[in-house]
Amino acid sequence: MEEKNKLSKEMVEIFLKNIAIFLLTVIIVFLLAELIVRLFYDEGQNYRQGIWDDLRSAADQEIKIADSSKHYINEKNGLIYRLADDRFEENEFGSFDRAKITKEKDRNKYRVVVLGDSFTAGNGVEKEEDKYVNQLAKILKEGDFFKKLGYSEIEILPFGGAGINSVQELVVLKEMAINYNPDLIILQYCDNDVGPMLSPLDYNKEQFYISSKTKFLLLGNRIVPSLPYLSKNINWFLLKNSAFFRFVSYKLNIILVNSKNGILYASTKPSFDAVTEMNKIAKENGAKFLIMNFVPAELDQNYCEYVKGFGGKKLHEALRQLAQELGVPFYNMCDYVENIQRIKSRIEPEIYSMHYNEEGYRIAAGVLAKAVEEIMLKK
Repeated sequence: MEEKNKLSKEMVEIFLKNIAIFLLTVIIVFLLAELIVRLFYDEGQNYRQGIWDDLRSAADQEIKIADSSKHYINEKNGLIYRLADDRFEENEFGSFDRAKITKEKDRNKYRVVVLGDSFTAGNGVEKEEDKYVNQLAKILKEGDFFKKLGYSEIEILPFGGAGINSVQELVVLKEMAINYNPDLIILQYCDNDVGPMLSPLDYNKEQFYISSKTKFLLLGNRIVPSLPYLSKNINWFLLKNSAFFRFVSYKLNIILVNSKNGILYASTKPSFDAVTEMNKIAKENGAKFLIMNFVPAELDQNYCEYVKGFGGKKLHEALRQLAQELGVPFYNMCDYVENIQRIKSRIEPEIYSMHYNEEGYRIAAGVLAKAVEEIMLKK
């Protein structure tokens, strides 16, 4: 009996010793990971540093779990947005005067909805009149072409959100733009539409991913990219004090979002499925649909001739083929500009210089003006 108790005691001691070694190993690994992240990993490449500066100085009561009646996150569509009567707050996306535009439309008006990203929002130029949607409206209205067809007015309604892709633009169409009863829907496409979803809320430096499994934490009016599955208080403590856990949070949210939705960079399926659905919605609502590809005006290459990776010529031809299958008009800026770099923005920082200058937007507006006239003639 005494030997049995002795053996049992030794087993407990071995077990406790192993637990202690395991815990010590975990602590050492964590400390090494923390040191490596702090020394060699630039957090600024993922998030704006202000998030963590504010988090470190915040009091516990300032960190809140979002009220679902005011904020909404949907993993399926990838948009994070405030709700107003169960719809987007429209000033997040549209830039037209809503005091003058009603959702109801007179039959003698011809209405064009433009869906797009930062190109449609007008990034790259300083003056409102240089945005391609405004140049398009000016060309069409000055030409009086619509009056010859019996219309009293033509309206261009842009719905552009910087950074959103075609999957998200589909949601904008469903939730908001289609309610304006358009006669024509123009989709402004861009190569990064096949990339992961971005949030229109500017809380990150470039890409923003957040899984619905994450506690939707707010600091002021900003989202804290927190760790999935953990409580508010644990998140607050770990993210406030550890660069390593901030890194884990960022990567884990990417994995969870992409693994669920299958949305991976250089995959056309989610994007092309969204475009197909847009065309279907247009038909169901008696509207015409066309696609125009705004090719990035990259600094280091003529993207029209890019063939090595995914994007460039390969993507443009795949998009052209999709348009043919859908039976909708397709226009590509590469067909109208010899070298896309020639029309890159002159006012943007180099790292973001993918947008057009006023000349580039003028070319795009001219192409679209002719396209709109052709569609109106066929009606």
